[in-house]
Amino acid sequence: MSSVNPPQPHVLVLLDHAFRGARKVLEAANPPAPGLRPSHYRLLDHTPSGGIRLTELANRANMTKQALGEMVVTLQAAGLMEVSPDPTDGRARLVNLTPEGSRMRDRIQRTIGAIERDLRRRVGAEKWAVFREVLDEMAHPS
Repeated sequence: MSSVNPPQPHVLVLLDHAFRGARKVLEAANPPAPGLRPSHYRLLDHTPSGGIRLTELANRANMTKQALGEMVVTLQAAGLMEVSPDPTDGRARLVNLTPEGSRMRDRIQRTIGAIERDLRRRVGAEKWAVFREVLDEMAHPS
């Protein structure tokens, strides 16, 4: 009787495991506020200091304006974002981070930086650079 090697997990399983591991580290360092999901925190990263129009934020986050609006309302209720009229166009609305939202964005960015440094250390700088290049190509196909 021959031994059968178990099938190798496909790339999506491997990416999922890697993502879940990184997410556990991120959530341990930055416990999520009640009612917020990782997708809410992603919006903090897309919101520059000085604010951004709702339509531009929706484009950056690759979301519909309606879906973004619902998430912004949740982030406002959590005290992380505020919305105000655009002083250059009264029809447009600007989204800004509150001081707490800025602090949370900065903490999350520092944690992600630490995760990336740890992964780079574990696999080596050369493999990490190739991995990042491949991910970038996958995320931005030509």
